Amino acid sequence: MQFRDDTDQTFQLRVGVGERYLEGEILAERPTSTSYRVFARGERFLRAGTEHFRRNQIWRTAIDRRTGSPVGEELIRENVALVKYIPTDVDIVEVDLSQHPPTT
Repeated sequence: MQFRDDTDQTFQLRVGVGERYLEGEILAERPTSTSYRVFARGERFLRAGTEHFRRNQIWRTAIDRRTGSPVGEELIRENVALVKYIPTDVDIVEVDLSQHPPTT
């Protein structure tokens, strides 16, 4: 996937599935003054009927490349995704969709 930022620079996002986690890198056409760390917080697993979902928040920390110090942190998105496996060794919250119907 390619995208541009507000400085009109093109970036390329490469993503793959590692042994345990989703892994990726962001490539830029020229050096940037900031690097980023993207990570999840607040992960929960939900079950609605026979389906399982993973809910979490995706955060980004901006890091000054010159000093290595964090210069900002922001919530990128809240995520709820259907998982096609039965989660093990984690707490699973039962959700009654008749009480909380999905919104679009």
